[in-house]
Amino acid sequence: MPGEIDRKKLGELVFKDPVLRKRLNAATHPLVTLELAAQIIWHWLMFHFVVVRIDTTKFAVSIHLTAHP
Repeated sequence: MPGEIDRKKLGELVFKDPVLRKRLNAATHPLVTLELAAQIIWHWLMFHFVVVRIDTTKFAVSIHLTAHP
């Protein structure tokens, strides 16, 4: 569809070129981190139990939030 990202082509370009991969990470990681933080905080405020663990090649986060109603 027009306007959609061709993930296969993007992957082929980015994973072959460390400079492009760095640029993509710099553009996306802050936004992903903000969205993740917002969702964790919302669930914590709603007294939901939240456990988040993300592991990727160069980025790792472990967050364990427990809310007791």
